[in-house]
Amino acid sequence: MKHGANIYKYSKKIGTNPDEIIDFSSNINLYQPKTKIKTTNEMIVKYADTSYKKLKKTISKNYNIKRSQIALFNGATSAIFALLNSLKLTKVYLYAPLYGEYEKAVGVEATKIDRFKDLYKTPKKNSTVIFVNPSTPDGKYYDLKKLFKIWREQNCTVILDESFLEFEDLRSFRDEINTYKNLYVIQSFSKFYSCAGVRIGAVFSNKVNIKNLKQPIWNLSSFDVKFLTQRLNDKEFAKHSKKIHKKQ
Repeated sequence: MKHGANIYKYSKKIGTNPDEIIDFSSNINLYQPKTKIKTTNEMIVKYADTSYKKLKKTISKNYNIKRSQIALFNGATSAIFALLNSLKLTKVYLYAPLYGEYEKAVGVEATKIDRFKDLYKTPKKNSTVIFVNPSTPDGKYYDLKKLFKIWREQNCTVILDESFLEFEDLRSFRDEINTYKNLYVIQSFSKFYSCAGVRIGAVFSNKVNIKNLKQPIWNLSSFDVKFLTQRLNDKEFAKHSKKIHKKQ
């Protein structure tokens, strides 16, 4: 399934202004308070701290994981491509429908499992499985206990995308990275935190996996880092967002 959001191409095609288009393909939090960040000369002139220590500390606190278990990328899509490129993929199962960039990033022919009809189909031993939870485009949340048991028994490398989890108080499988070495969790910050123009995504996994995952130097801008650090620390933002989401 192709990603939408190219309102600029569409507006040119129909001869209108992009601001006049309502983009229903972008699953972004509708609570969008004005940004209170002043762009300083220092932010523009100086190189950013490549360790992103302050941001990782904030993410660590919010997501209850260690800083050593976080790899940051220029958006979740970049994280997906980097992760799949780093793994030696042979047999891959995609629980479909799902975000179309996964199929592009795999690089080998993947088997699609229809999660509406064959959810508990057993993948082959030592394969890689990719599951988005809550799912796109339907937003269904799955209790993955039974599936995770199957994946463990088959010694699968598991990639879970939990980018939409925060809209509701749903259980995350992040804590399983401490017990299952072949688990990776993809996290986009643009969805819930209403910032598709700020390109920050992450891979959560155990310390060894993160260390082996190659990350480009200075892949985040100083503005991106400052914005997300501020928004993650804004507890009223999360509280108000969930209230609006529940009402809608």
